[in-house]
Amino acid sequence: MVPIIVEDEDEFHELVKDVFDQVTQRISFAKDWCEKFLDFQKFS
Repeated sequence: MVPIIVEDEDEFHELVKDVFDQVTQRISFAKDWCEKFLDFQKFS
């Protein structure tokens, strides 16, 4: 893994915001996909 180097606190905050946005979009996609294609009631 390559370390991430930022110039200052503002750049760090922007990096955290960008990563958070990317992760939440992936989770949202997965949730929508699961609701569309899987019937979770079968598993309970």
